Amino acid sequence: MVAIETEVYVQSVDNVTDGSLHAVKIQVLIGGIVVWNKDIMYTINTTILVPIKTPEIFTSFPAASDLDRGSMTRMSVDLWMPLANPDIVIEARSHTADDSGSALRVVRLSVTQVGENYQLPAVVERLKIDGAGCYDVIGNASLSLVFPTHFANKEAFVPGPTSLKDLIQFETLLYMGLDSEVGTTYLLDLVIYVDGAILWNSSFSLTSTEPTGLQVPTSIGKQISVGQLTLGHVFSTDVNLTLPDMGVFKFSLSLTSLVVEGQGRAGLILLSAAIGETGSSVVCSSLTVSSNRTESSKLQNEADVFLSVTNYGSTNVSVENISWLVLRFTAVAAPGYTDIGDVHTIEVTSGALSVAYVFNVTGTATFDQKLVYTADIYHFNTGTCLSENQTFELFVNITTERSKTPGPLYVHFPFGDTVFSVNEYKIIHVGENLRPCFQSMQLDGSLDQYLAYSDGSLGNITLEFPVFCNQGLSTDAGDDQMTIRVVARIRNDIRTEGSSLNSFTVVVRSIGLFSDVTSSLGLIVKSMTILPKIDFVTGVEISKNSLNIILLPLVCHIKCRTDNEQSFFTTSLKYERENDTHVAYAFESRCMASVVVLEDSIPGNTSSCCVMHQFITSNVGDNFMIFNDVNDTLRSQILLVVDGSNDTCLDLPVLGQIPPILWMRMNISGIWGLFSSSFRLHIIGKNINCDNQNDGSVFKVFYPSSILYGDFGGDVTYCFLSDKSVAPLKPFTRCSFQCPCVGPQCLEAFLYIASNNISKNWKLCELFVETV
Repeated sequence: MVAIETEVYVQSVDNVTDGSLHAVKIQVLIGGIVVWNKDIMYTINTTILVPIKTPEIFTSFPAASDLDRGSMTRMSVDLWMPLANPDIVIEARSHTADDSGSALRVVRLSVTQVGENYQLPAVVERLKIDGAGCYDVIGNASLSLVFPTHFANKEAFVPGPTSLKDLIQFETLLYMGLDSEVGTTYLLDLVIYVDGAILWNSSFSLTSTEPTGLQVPTSIGKQISVGQLTLGHVFSTDVNLTLPDMGVFKFSLSLTSLVVEGQGRAGLILLSAAIGETGSSVVCSSLTVSSNRTESSKLQNEADVFLSVTNYGSTNVSVENISWLVLRFTAVAAPGYTDIGDVHTIEVTSGALSVAYVFNVTGTATFDQKLVYTADIYHFNTGTCLSENQTFELFVNITTERSKTPGPLYVHFPFGDTVFSVNEYKIIHVGENLRPCFQSMQLDGSLDQYLAYSDGSLGNITLEFPVFCNQGLSTDAGDDQMTIRVVARIRNDIRTEGSSLNSFTVVVRSIGLFSDVTSSLGLIVKSMTILPKIDFVTGVEISKNSLNIILLPLVCHIKCRTDNEQSFFTTSLKYERENDTHVAYAFESRCMASVVVLEDSIPGNTSSCCVMHQFITSNVGDNFMIFNDVNDTLRSQILLVVDGSNDTCLDLPVLGQIPPILWMRMNISGIWGLFSSSFRLHIIGKNINCDNQNDGSVFKVFYPSSILYGDFGGDVTYCFLSDKSVAPLKPFTRCSFQCPCVGPQCLEAFLYIASNNISKNWKLCELFVETV
């Protein structure tokens, strides 16, 4: 049997005759055919009845109260409404004492309960959540709730007192904004209009206060007691959080994974955490995750989760059903760090609340094999050149196979015996397909292994990925890739000479790869050439590869010095000769040095001078010959007198020594680059006398005037003393001899110094020549 109950409502008596009959037709159809039909007749009475009862209003909400910043409160009002067909509007308005903008927000107005005499045709609610965020709620300064037109009290004209049967209970939800000033009082006006007139008007004051204590969930629940894990397989588990009923909340949870009885060891990697489902009253939720590791762990086994939640709550459904949130965390058992039979715990804690998950490792995942990865090294520099104290930025891009998991994977750089070290490096891109197995701590390098050099740079860097996977979540090629930015330099503990081609090499290894993946970037290492001793540097020989023969002398020059303390001497280049493979350039000025460098002469030029080169040198000692110098005793010290410094001197011989005199033949053209021109020889020393013969000493300079026979035989012409000076050179004396030679006579000169004073302490400190 089916019982059908109907209610009839008179919408209007306009143009209706008092006492007239009106019919309500009811039909029952089956399959479109009328099987029952009846007219129910009603007599309409148009007389307007006078209400016989009076509305009453009650609320237990205090006139003055406190409300924490970021918190919500419900204000409930009971309206006992006995009128037959009231036209009801409820308004809630927030303001300050001076009627300026208020930080107290009106979030919702709703009917929460009605008595027996009323039947709501639908939910009566004004919920405005525009601007609701996870950290604050913009809300509204005011809200109005308009009741349905056909909201009738069935016993309005039944004699008797107003009672709960006439109840209309409504509620306003209030939020104290984070922008409220602590200690400031905000006002809320509640007004009930009936048939356009104010029935009730009341004002409440709420003072903003600072929250105290730590915000935590009301409970934490776990969905499983003991779980089974497969080694190397990523898994997820949910944590159920019951939230405080109303408000904007910020609270934290910590997750820690350890091996049971593992002495602090970790075998599970906590990869990520995310929000799953939420209850219907949670209008916004977000989280951030900070990963770390415990002291004894080599894996990312700690996660601090910071949650921001806005929960509006409700009075129509129990808190347990709507004020909740599911936190889903993802982890993986790492090969090499745990094994079958190990038991792991993951403890979830918030304040004093805590639950522990237990997982047993019962199997091992099968990783993909013979995968083909690629590694590419690229850079944005204008040239592939690196000088001492200079850095070079490069990028390593590793491309993986989609939807394949090779298992543990290692990236090594700079690989092998190398001149390079690393100033800094960082993983700057992890494709979406690679993130499910990626430890976020890999981004700060805290899990990596490396060798630290004394200058703070790094070498032999190894990035270990205990489980590396591609889960094929995206079809974008970039989501299969990982990119590492590296800033490289030349190692300080390795001395490089001149320029050389060196490779910065990256190696990717995994048991799942077909073979090691190797990629190298060739860099020209351009450094100062440090000679074993001071030599004459006469030119430079440069490889023809990618060389602009004409441009190079215009944009490059040579800098040289005799030691690390001396400032650099600069000279330009000039084309000299070439063959099939190399070009030789001479120097505009002769360079005697132990340190030489080819560098840019134009600021900003970074590539033209970055070339493979070798300096052409001539031995200084080969340009000197000393009579009777047994074992090269004096000649081996000859650099002391041509190094440009008066502070380095050669002790001059006296009678009784071997040799007893200094009789020295000098190659003027080979030492100072002078040809066929008369010259002046400057001699600087200590306790020397410039006169040719004086006080038992002989001091003479001469040049060959005929073809020499032997090393020291033949006709000679003496040079004349043109100048001598003591002050301001003290304690040094300078003797200048002018040699009026002609043509080939000027290629060589002789210096003869002797003394019969066996106790004489005299020194030769410097020789240099200039044309006259």
